[in-house]
Amino acid sequence: MDWRRNFFQNPVFAERLVAAGFVQQGKLYQYQEGLDELDLELQLQWNSEQQEMDIRLWDPVAEADYQLAFLPSAKGAYVGQVRKLLWEKLSQIEGQISQPQRLFSAQAESLLDLVKARWGWELAFLWKKLPKAAVFRYGSKQTWFGVLQEVDWQKIDARKQGPVTLLSLKSEQVVALVDAGSAYPDYHMNKKYWISFPLDGSHSLEEILKHLVKSYQLIGGDLTLERKMMKILLPTAKELDLKGTFVSGEPLSPAGQTVLQALEEVENWSTFFKLKEDKAREEEERFQALRVGQAQTKPALQLFNGLMYRQIDRTQVDNPFWNQVWITSSLYGCVPILTPMAPHRLDFQVPLQVEGQSLTQFWRPHFDAAIGSDPVLSLLSSEFEQVFSKEVRENFIRIQFKENKGGVLKTHSTISKKGRGLLIQSLAEKPVHDLEELKTRTIAGFAYQAELSAAKEWIFVRES
Repeated sequence: MDWRRNFFQNPVFAERLVAAGFVQQGKLYQYQEGLDELDLELQLQWNSEQQEMDIRLWDPVAEADYQLAFLPSAKGAYVGQVRKLLWEKLSQIEGQISQPQRLFSAQAESLLDLVKARWGWELAFLWKKLPKAAVFRYGSKQTWFGVLQEVDWQKIDARKQGPVTLLSLKSEQVVALVDAGSAYPDYHMNKKYWISFPLDGSHSLEEILKHLVKSYQLIGGDLTLERKMMKILLPTAKELDLKGTFVSGEPLSPAGQTVLQALEEVENWSTFFKLKEDKAREEEERFQALRVGQAQTKPALQLFNGLMYRQIDRTQVDNPFWNQVWITSSLYGCVPILTPMAPHRLDFQVPLQVEGQSLTQFWRPHFDAAIGSDPVLSLLSSEFEQVFSKEVRENFIRIQFKENKGGVLKTHSTISKKGRGLLIQSLAEKPVHDLEELKTRTIAGFAYQAELSAAKEWIFVRES
C-alpha cells in the first residue's frame, strides 16, 4: 500500500499553508522544495475543495516522477535513504499545517499518548468505513489485546444517551468486574473473556492502564517491554538559550493541547505570570505561535539554560545516555530530554485551571504513567516532585549536595543546582548501570557520606 496515505489525514488550515511556504492559486496551494541530499524535488499540492494532498517526488535528471520511494516492494540502500528523508520532511510539514483531530474522548486520547510514550503502542485502524474504531495488536500473528471504538451509550446502557468511547480488553475478572458495576460485558468480542470500560472519566487512567497491560500479558505480550530502565528526572528552567538552530515543531500531545486551550482563558498575562508588561506580552505571543502551529523548537536539553544546565556539555545529543534522562514540563509532560520544545514560561504554581484541576492535579496521572515502576533518580525541586503521586515519589532516590565549611554543613540553591548539573555531566561521560555505583564516585569534589545519608536520601559533601 502507498504509504503517502499516512500523511495529511488531519484538518489542514489555510493560514498555516501560507506560513509554511505554500503558494495559493485559487483553490490550490502548491509547495516545492529541492531535497539537495537526494537531487530530487518534493512537490505538494493541497486541494482545499476536495481536502486532499497530492504528493510527488520529481527527478529533474530523468525528467519524471521518482515512484520507487512509494512502492513497498522497492528495495535498496538509496530507496531506503529517500524514504527516510521524505518521511521526515513530510512529518515536519504536516506538523506545520495541520492539527491532530480528536477521534475519541479526552481520556482516551490521554491514554493513547501515555502508552505510546511508555511502550510505543499505537492503534491500528483496520476499517475505512469505521474511522472511530481501532485495535491494539501484538506479535507476528497481530493478536488483538484491545479494541477502542466510539459507540452509542444505548447499545451498552439504556439509561444513558449520546456517544461514548469504549475500550474492550481481555480479562480474567470479567464476572467480578461486571457484578461490581466497574465495567460492562463486551460490546463485540467474546463476553466470556472480554470486557468494556467507558473512557469517560469514571475510571482513573491508572486503573485503565492496569487492565490494558494485563490484557497485553494475557495474549503473550513480550514482557521485556516491562524491563526496568533507570530514569533521571530534571526540571525545566526559567532561563532559555535562544541562540542556535530552531526548527518547526510538531503539535503538542493531547494533554498539552488541553493545557494550551486552558491558557486561552487568561485575560491579564502580566498578572497571571507576575511579569512586567513587555515580558508578559512576549509569553502571550509564544503561546499564540504554539496555537497556530508556527512555534519553533529545539531539544529541551539545549533550550533550557539555567545554572544546572550550564554545567552540562549539551552538544553531544547523540550520546545514548540521554535516553535515560527525562524532563518534567507543565506544557509537554514528563518526556525524554531530547524532546523538541518551543520557548515558553509556565510553572506549576500559576493559577491555571485545566478541566477543573490545577496543573499539578491534571498532570499527575500522566507523570505517574510515564515513570511506571522504573528506578528513578530525582534531581527535581519539591515543586516538580509534587506532581507525582505519593506512591511514586516514595521510590525516588534523591541526592543533596552540601559544603563543609569549618565543620558546618551548608547548602543553598547555587550549590544544589551546580551539583546536579555536574552529576549529569559525570554520568554523560561515564554512565552507571546501577545507581549504587554513584556512591563510589567523586563529582567535582563532592563525595558520598554514608553516615549522613538515608536509604533514598543520599548526601554528597565537598570540603570548602
